[in-house]
Amino acid sequence: MSLIRIKSFHPQTEFSPSWNIPIWLTQWSEPEKVDIVRKTVEDDEENILKEFEYANSGGTGLGPDDVTTRFGRYNVFDRYKDVPEAIGLLKFLQYSYLQYVTTQQVELKELKIVCWANVIKQGQKMESHAHGSQPDSYLSGNVHLDDYQSKTTYHSPYDVLSKISLPNQKGGNTLFPSYCPHFTDEHTEAKKRVSIAYDLRLKGTFDENEFKAVDLMNQEIRDEINKKRAEELAKQKKEVDTKA
Repeated sequence: MSLIRIKSFHPQTEFSPSWNIPIWLTQWSEPEKVDIVRKTVEDDEENILKEFEYANSGGTGLGPDDVTTRFGRYNVFDRYKDVPEAIGLLKFLQYSYLQYVTTQQVELKELKIVCWANVIKQGQKMESHAHGSQPDSYLSGNVHLDDYQSKTTYHSPYDVLSKISLPNQKGGNTLFPSYCPHFTDEHTEAKKRVSIAYDLRLKGTFDENEFKAVDLMNQEIRDEINKKRAEELAKQKKEVDTKA
């Protein structure tokens, strides 16, 4: 896991914009489970296209024949709730979120996760787009389900000069503020580029009839997190008492 930042150039005037965008990288280190989730999505691609109406491109430049444009119409974790490996992915994302907010020293939120599949074919790419810039926007992310030659580039909302390009690696998860624009290189391989994309949304801030969502955290996870936090606080207190 690592934290990287997209930083602005040194402002030259009092009115120059500045930014410092934190991006959290984690690795789902269970390749066999990654493979099963990828195959599940690939086998389901045609069904998704038939079952759900085109929503919109979300700024990606993709069209009605692409599953990306069904985002919000279904939820990966509801659709594949009987696939243990998909539930394993959800648990991985829960802990990735916990680690991220810990590094940023912000409180744990009551969140919903909107989650969909991306399947990019040879010759396609995603144009620069962001998942949300509203006052209540929160975090977004993506998980790659195989190793690909293409990269995903994240950049500032003001220009594409301040940017970070990351390889699309199997099991790699990128978590970032929803307002951060990003795009992909052209996919040049014969095999399809399959990934999972998601938005973490604050409860009560969006229409759940329009965007299908599930709880990010269940009570079991919350109890486990609280237990770990209590253990960490006790450890820190013991270290302080020892030094005193």
